[in-house]
Amino acid sequence: MLPGPNILRICTQCHDLITQATLCSGNSFGARLWTDGFRRAPMLPILPWLVECPHCRTLAWIDELPEKQSDGEANAPHGEAPSPERLHELLRKRPLSRTKKTYLRQQLWWAGNHPRREDTAPLPLSAEEVVNLEALARLLDSEDEEQRLQKAEIMRELGRFDDAAALLAFDFDEEFSTVSTRIRERVAARDPRVAEL
Repeated sequence: MLPGPNILRICTQCHDLITQATLCSGNSFGARLWTDGFRRAPMLPILPWLVECPHCRTLAWIDELPEKQSDGEANAPHGEAPSPERLHELLRKRPLSRTKKTYLRQQLWWAGNHPRREDTAPLPLSAEEVVNLEALARLLDSEDEEQRLQKAEIMRELGRFDDAAALLAFDFDEEFSTVSTRIRERVAARDPRVAEL
């Protein structure tokens, strides 16, 4: 992993500085991947788009905050990824673009699946997770191969195996062959649990 230059951002609420990390390059050595698209990769971390200001706790899209030209004196803290509760709050309170709603709902999907990643015992979806997954599925475009695959995985996790199978009846590009095969296997087994690739 080769970190890129840090960017100093200014919180528009409290006007304190936030450091935005960047990556010049990374790799997938030692990475673990799951059928919901989440990855744990020591050399390719997922950098949050939405962050909580470390000073005032305001939520902000990091690339939309004004940039401060560094003169070498600032050593500001990084913004942290917000909790699922804060994500739900943002979805309820503000009108958002389709891209932002998709991002928030995907983050909630991944957060809900985190306890299931290491535990083989079935953990049923909560009512809130079902609502989120159904809303996320409506946001995804089945004409886009990656989003079609995500939608198929959502249908599988919801236990809608026939809907998942219909979405998987598609000639996916080679880059999606591993994940599409794994999801098909889990559909055939009528298994709704998130699975490691």
